[in-house]
Amino acid sequence: KFTIQDFFKLGIMKDIPDLLPNREDGTVLNIGSGNKTIPGTVPLHYPEWDADFDPIPWSSNSIAQIHAYHFLEHIKNPVAVLHDMQRVLVKGGHINIVVPYYSSNLNAQDLDHKHNFCEDTWAALFRQHKYYEKNVLDWRLKIHANFIMAPSERNMCLYTQLEKV
Repeated sequence: KFTIQDFFKLGIMKDIPDLLPNREDGTVLNIGSGNKTIPGTVPLHYPEWDADFDPIPWSSNSIAQIHAYHFLEHIKNPVAVLHDMQRVLVKGGHINIVVPYYSSNLNAQDLDHKHNFCEDTWAALFRQHKYYEKNVLDWRLKIHANFIMAPSERNMCLYTQLEKV
């Protein structure tokens, strides 16, 4: 079977990691779900849950996996929400994130977008203690996979999979 990883490796001459498989050993959240239904997930969305004011209503270390598609760019403090995702995630659990790429029309055309993301956003965030002394958080997330993908240049997105270690 020819996979997307095979296609990428042949096209760019670089290996990419296999994505972590869907977790079936616990609750899976679809945060900021809107009208994006994912079978087998628990949707968490406004107005029942307001990411700008409410913590994720699950206990620490209780969630197996989180999906967050076209969500983080719309909230006031994505760093706080990502840290709360880390709190509820079990060790070895992962977060699948899709956000518009900073230079795409997909990002620029929506006036509700509050933040920009690029391929180095997560790495810079997780090593923030080296640059900033304020608001240093204890990050236990690592980047498992990070891709810029698009059907056209104007619709580029950053696809990221983070794992709690």
